[in-house]
Amino acid sequence: MKYLITESQRDKMVFKYLDNQNFLKVKKDKEICFLYSPDDLWAVMKYMRGKLIINKDLTREIESFFSIDEDDSEILLRDWVSKEIGINIDIWDVKSLSGLFGDTYLSM
Repeated sequence: MKYLITESQRDKMVFKYLDNQNFLKVKKDKEICFLYSPDDLWAVMKYMRGKLIINKDLTREIESFFSIDEDDSEILLRDWVSKEIGINIDIWDVKSLSGLFGDTYLSM
């Protein structure tokens, strides 16, 4: 059975899904990192110097789970992080996990 949902309903579902991930939000200096657990060395998403960096694996997860395209996935993740940190984000980038080394590596 197929259901038709509006774009705003889809967005709410994605936000609810992200809310239920219970990301750990770590603030360090002028950076805000989103982690799955305190033991993680890799940030799933990281906001620093006015730019959001998103792990490519997370965008793929959102794309496949909600059957949306890459651009919509990135925009929804950006909007969710904006809501969580209370800052309007205009610049973002998506990188593979290996590409995040040094850029979003979290040393505590």
